[in-house]
This record gives sequence, structure tokens and C-alpha cells, in this order.
Amino acid sequence: MIINRKSLNHSLFFAAAMKPTNLIFFVIEIMGMVMIVIFAFTLDSGKAKSNRIEQITNAIVQCSLMIGINLSLK
Repeated sequence: MIINRKSLNHSLFFAAAMKPTNLIFFVIEIMGMVMIVIFAFTLDSGKAKSNRIEQITNAIVQCSLMIGINLSLK
């Protein structure tokens, strides 16, 4: 995704990001990031099951962030 920073109106973007539908995805993203930090300290990265949990959480976080940004830019 390419965004022209000169033509992006930041105040409109942040106003759109605060809509309830967009905010849900940003809250999911923040909660996922907290979970990833917790996983970094508690899970054994050498185990396959722990690695899958981390990767699935990371995929959900990245998808939530991109959906939230895409909804905010429309």
C-alpha cells in the first residue's frame, strides 16, 4: 500500500480512525501487540506449538492494522 504523504490530510485520517468500526480493528491490533510482548517472555520459541501461536497472533495483528488503515483512508 502506497500513501502520498503530501496529499494525506492527517486530521481527516485521525477523525476517520476514531469511528467505532475502525477503532475495533485498532484495539484488536493493540491487544495483539501486548500479547506478542507477553509471548516473547513466556513462551518457549523452540517449540513448534509456541511458534505457531506467535505467528498466528502476528498475522491477526497485521491484518487488523491493515483493515483499520484501509477503512480509515476511504
